[in-house]
Formats: sequence, C-alpha cells, structure tokens
Amino acid sequence: MSGLDIHKAALEGQKSLVASLLSSNPSLLNSKDVDGRTPLHWASTKHKDVVEQLLSHNPPADVNVKDTQGWTPLMIAASAGQDDIVELLIGAGADVKAVNEKGITALHYAASKGRYEIGKLLVAAGADAPSCDNWIYCVYQLAASTASRLPQAQAKHRRSNREHTSSFGNGIGTCGSSCHSH
Repeated sequence: MSGLDIHKAALEGQKSLVASLLSSNPSLLNSKDVDGRTPLHWASTKHKDVVEQLLSHNPPADVNVKDTQGWTPLMIAASAGQDDIVELLIGAGADVKAVNEKGITALHYAASKGRYEIGKLLVAAGADAPSCDNWIYCVYQLAASTASRLPQAQAKHRRSNREHTSSFGNGIGTCGSSCHSH
C-alpha cells in the first residue's frame, strides 16, 4: 500500500484503514501527497473521528503542517465549516494566525463563507481581526462582500470613521486606511 492510500482513507473517513496503515508504517502519519497535503489535511474536511485518531497518535500528526499553497488543516476545517474539527485543531496547538501563500488566514476563510461560530472560536483562540491579506482585503470586507452572518462587521465597515468592533464581541480598534483601498 502506498502513502496515497492513507490520504484517500483519511478523506473518506475510513478510520480502521487509517489505523491499519499507520500500524504497518508509522511514517505515513505526516506523509505528503502531490499537493503537499497530509492525512490530517484530508481528514479535516469532515471526519472528526479520523482527526482525533491522527492527533492522538504517538507522536501526533503535525497540526501546523502546510501544503504547497500554505494551507494548514485549520484553514481547511474553517473553510469547510467544521466547527468541531476547528476546536480539536486549536486544542492541539494549531496556529490560528498562520497565513497561506496568499496571506489568507483561517479567519479570512471563516468570514468569507459566513462561518460565524468558527470565527468566534478563532478570535477567542487569538486570531487577529481585522487582518488584511496580501490583496489588502479585511476580514470585514470579506464578510460584507459575501453577505455572511457578520452583521456588526458589515455595519461597522460602512462607518465613515472606519472604527471597527469585532463581530465576535471584543474591541478591535481601527483597520487602517490600507484595508479600505481596493
């Protein structure tokens, strides 16, 4: 069996196959596919039980590993709307401030897809909001442009003084003029 088998098993939530593959070859735990993704990346799309399995392995899967585009398992879980997996990854030490090759964070993905609860989890764990990506685009602008469930962010974005209060309940200060240029 190849390393690709464990990636497919993780993607499909085949917990017993993942266990069998790891038992016969522990080095598969952090093996990367052609896109640089590990089994944890793939499991983070929707399989909490496999994520738990990979994080409880001895040693555990690398929670902050990046694929070829700089995506972490946390970014994938946030983008996929997997609140419970986001919580697991944060609990395992996932870097909530990590950025991918485009300068985008897990919080950006949560905001752009209207993942309000995930946004709250990320901010509570220390994610920066507002934060601007390499396209000088604030989390608040992402939320407003996708008509997500971040109503305070949308309302505050329209204020002329550009003072923002996080839609997640804590004061943030100003986003700065660079975040408002297009």
